[in-house]
Amino acid sequence: MCPGTFPRKRLPWPVHALMAGAYPNLGRADPLPAGMRQAERVGGRPLMARCHFGLGSLYRRAGKNRDAREHLEKAAALFRDMGMRLWSDRVDAEVRLLLG
Repeated sequence: MCPGTFPRKRLPWPVHALMAGAYPNLGRADPLPAGMRQAERVGGRPLMARCHFGLGSLYRRAGKNRDAREHLEKAAALFRDMGMRLWSDRVDAEVRLLLG
């Protein structure tokens, strides 16, 4: 394996690292641009969708509902397009928390 690459079975850990890096930057206009680009390079669409889901959840908990909705909608669309029903259901649950 080349340095800086991740084996497929370990892909979820970058999501946690990206979200941890995003938390202190929530007040900025774009807290995670480099991390999202990295997700695109490393894991493609599934990892990108999980990043949007994690960031949407983080924004919801921080009370930034507009940003949360934007990222959750992107995650939902990606998961739906890929047929990842379990994750799509998780996004739906997060949206219900956001709205309710």
